[in-house]
Amino acid sequence: MEQVDQNTKMSIPLESFLVSEFRAYQTLLKLTKQERMALVKADILTLAGIVEQKDSLMDEIHRLEKGRSQVVREWAERTGFTSSSPTIQDLVHYMPQPTAQRLERIRSGILSISVELRDMTRGNQALAVSALERLDHMRTLILSFDQPTDHYVSSGKKKDQATTASWKLEERV
Repeated sequence: MEQVDQNTKMSIPLESFLVSEFRAYQTLLKLTKQERMALVKADILTLAGIVEQKDSLMDEIHRLEKGRSQVVREWAERTGFTSSSPTIQDLVHYMPQPTAQRLERIRSGILSISVELRDMTRGNQALAVSALERLDHMRTLILSFDQPTDHYVSSGKKKDQATTASWKLEERV
């Protein structure tokens, strides 16, 4: 009975980390959807703000993941579980059933959001690459307008190569 109580106590910080991670991933998904809209609208200012928020959130997720991993390692050490990198799934057998089920639901939710995030991110990357390619084509087109041409004179009429050559001869004489 004492071991069950100890496992219940140890599950509290683990559940807290998982819930915080879940909420952070939900926020990241929301920001990724906003990023999609900014890319579609070519709203650079909004996009820059979203990228900054996502960067900060990624730092927070990394911190939460490290904390969760630390709790799992400590729990594994206390229960005598021998593994170089224990996982939550390894430890659910030592938890009371309701706690194990809650943690598994949260974990499944995180994995589900991760899959959706991966798909949204790939789509956003494709949109960003497409936008950059359009900008590059547009830049090339605009620069081509600025190039001097050998085929037209200031009047807009096409130069005649033979006339042009003979006229330069007349100028020298």
